[in-house]
Amino acid sequence: LGTYGDPRTTPKGSALECVKLAIDVGYRHFDGALVYFNEHEVGQAIREKIADGSVKREDIFYCGKLWNTFHPPEL
Repeated sequence: LGTYGDPRTTPKGSALECVKLAIDVGYRHFDGALVYFNEHEVGQAIREKIADGSVKREDIFYCGKLWNTFHPPEL
């Protein structure tokens, strides 16, 4: 599941609720990025679903991306 939502128009909490619902219906792979500005919500949703026993951590795949300007210059 891609988790992008325009931070100017997407209400706070949308990513949290979407990821929780996605886990409930069987999603296990989530795609995020620092520039989506919702990594905290996505992580919170995953933690809550692990805590309530809906899913195991080893069954979740989270793929994050780092914008090119954030790479260390020496690499």
